[in-house]
Amino acid sequence: HLVVTGASGFIGPRLISRLASAGHTGYAVSRRPIIALPPGWTWIPRSQALYVPAVLDFIDKFCQSVDGCNAVFQRVRSSKV
Repeated sequence: HLVVTGASGFIGPRLISRLASAGHTGYAVSRRPIIALPPGWTWIPRSQALYVPAVLDFIDKFCQSVDGCNAVFQRVRSSKV
């Protein structure tokens, strides 16, 4: 089970589509609702993401698996400077 943040942005839907094609399931976290998600994917409003037990469990396991890493990128975002 995976978690994709920024799931309604430019990259999120494409990433979820590719992950689903590879057989992965998970949670799509975003501010805006996502109308069409592949089977096995569930939308979670960003404001509620930290209150969903499965997301908390994922975050705990994820943090354990990256112990010793220097950086984690949760999403890519462009912005105007």
